[in-house]
Amino acid sequence: MSAKKTKNFISKALLFICTACLFACGAAQDKFTGISLVGTSQPLEKEDLSPILELGSNSISIMPFAYENGKDPKLIYKGIDWQWWGEKPEGIETQLLLAHEQGLKVMIKPQIWRWNGSYTGLLNFNSESEWLAFEEDYLQYILIYAKMAEKHKAELLCIGTELGKFVEKRPSFWMKLIQEVRTEYHGKLTYASNWDDYKRVGFWGELDFIGVDAYFPLSSEQTPSISACCESWEKHLQDLSSYSDHHKKPIIFTEWGFRSADYCAHEPWNYDHQNNTNLLAQENALSATFESVWKKPWFAGGFLWKWFPNNEQSGGEHDHQFTPQNKPALSIIKKYFHQHKN
Repeated sequence: MSAKKTKNFISKALLFICTACLFACGAAQDKFTGISLVGTSQPLEKEDLSPILELGSNSISIMPFAYENGKDPKLIYKGIDWQWWGEKPEGIETQLLLAHEQGLKVMIKPQIWRWNGSYTGLLNFNSESEWLAFEEDYLQYILIYAKMAEKHKAELLCIGTELGKFVEKRPSFWMKLIQEVRTEYHGKLTYASNWDDYKRVGFWGELDFIGVDAYFPLSSEQTPSISACCESWEKHLQDLSSYSDHHKKPIIFTEWGFRSADYCAHEPWNYDHQNNTNLLAQENALSATFESVWKKPWFAGGFLWKWFPNNEQSGGEHDHQFTPQNKPALSIIKKYFHQHKN
């Protein structure tokens, strides 16, 4: 090869490498470093968001609630006197505005609370008339937040949370819902599937992100090691990567996290049991997840479960629940959030 050709080849190679590096850096930065903000009974203040900003979070998930009473196929979501401020429309709107004032992106993530606290993925009805009544209620419930998201330019709207049987049994309704939401809201859409049923959702092609509540089982150890969790993540990541590639959609963890408790990575979704507090278990599981997942090009970030506005009174070294507040895990989250914050 002549000196001129060699020079041209080197120049092109360097240009390619620089472009690839810039793309990779951009991709690494373009992620939601999100927190799931718990709605409380008292109005949110601007100061309540300061610890979230210090953590390096660039976004929050805010969660309105509707209620299923177990007696008829109707949802309760309007004018509820006993509902907490942070879970009803006026509270959601205020939180959205405050977050935007502080430079935080927002995902609105409507949820259903079943009358006996049972799993929403099992929600089911026995007749067509019951389904139709429920669907009309659900549509109107979601449209409240589609209009709010459009009015205030929320960055992301989630059209449902862990509704497995509903999604499987009523596919035509979900296509109709998405079409109606698109007429009201022109931002990005996702749906929060449970970790074990995201492959059974038939409408990912109509959305912008594949949403997964990512409570994948990783380790049966009392104090899960980072290496064991990383090894377990590999098999899940192969499936997630293939699925993202198949649908040509990025994946977002609409929820993810671990309790500060013994065996926290065995059944990460399980909040009922009263295991002993184990701060190191939470640290290790979080570290492994950041190390294994966050640099993947198909991964668009996620929303850590969960964060309470009254930061000084939340979490702490004796708490065995999900929040990382006032626990050693905060340093892990802060490190990785600042790496990926855009």
